[in-house]
Amino acid sequence: MTERTKSGFAPILRSAIADSGLSLERIQARLAERGVDISVATLSYWQSGRSEPGRRASVAALPHIEELLGLSAGQLQAHLGRTVRTRTNVASTLLRDILDSSDPMSERLLRADSRLREMLNIISDHCTIHVDESCRMRSRWVRRVLISEVDGADRFLVLRVKRDPDGPDPTFEPLVHCSAGETYTDHRSSLIAQEVLLDRVLDRGESIIVEYALAGPPSDMEYASARRAALRELVLEIQFDPDALPTACELVQSTLDGADEVHAPIALDDTHCLRVIRHNLPPGRYAVRWTVDPAYATT
Repeated sequence: MTERTKSGFAPILRSAIADSGLSLERIQARLAERGVDISVATLSYWQSGRSEPGRRASVAALPHIEELLGLSAGQLQAHLGRTVRTRTNVASTLLRDILDSSDPMSERLLRADSRLREMLNIISDHCTIHVDESCRMRSRWVRRVLISEVDGADRFLVLRVKRDPDGPDPTFEPLVHCSAGETYTDHRSSLIAQEVLLDRVLDRGESIIVEYALAGPPSDMEYASARRAALRELVLEIQFDPDALPTACELVQSTLDGADEVHAPIALDDTHCLRVIRHNLPPGRYAVRWTVDPAYATT
């Protein structure tokens, strides 16, 4: 058994450093090239077990270290001590652990998510969804307020699911203070990840407002989101076709692992719009689901 197969953050890091042949000074220099400020002394403490990453900026450095040392995405993160994981927020939850999908995920996507997930914190999400005459979600407009947790934040990921493997891919349209970056797709998976590039690089504590639109073939009769960090404000509007209104709507929320699920009915207003406004949402799963007369639910 090699040391890398042992559990624990320090043994995995120590073995990976030894296998890489890189000195701590060289690792520190390569991290600095990526805008990651970690001292040689800190790296030494981590590999010896004298300390572990605890601050948000230190945890955000782990994906870069994993990539430099040839480790799997999230491998170091998964072996942090329990008290450290608790202190660093549920945002540390790995992507594969929050998606309701058995599809494989590419290592490129996992690395991108691991590298980016804690760089930006979402302060506010305002989302307007349009539902078509078949009562299925067709398009979405998003206005998002973000604040940078580190120096050098310049992008984030938007995840979508392609329901029909033979149909067209969903589209992404940047509107305000952003542009389209790399798109992560895999022929084995229905998951599509769109990289959203900010129009400027943010320093720690800087904020930005972005707007973008998503569209594609009609999808499910629900809007669902898994949030790994607390959200200060959520404004969700769902606009229905007046000739194909739902018979019932409900808000469903649970913890990230799907436990403690709570259902609450929601009514449409006089404009055939459903609105959900919430403040200080904890991490968890949130969904709005609607049921319809079978005559409207055509594909």
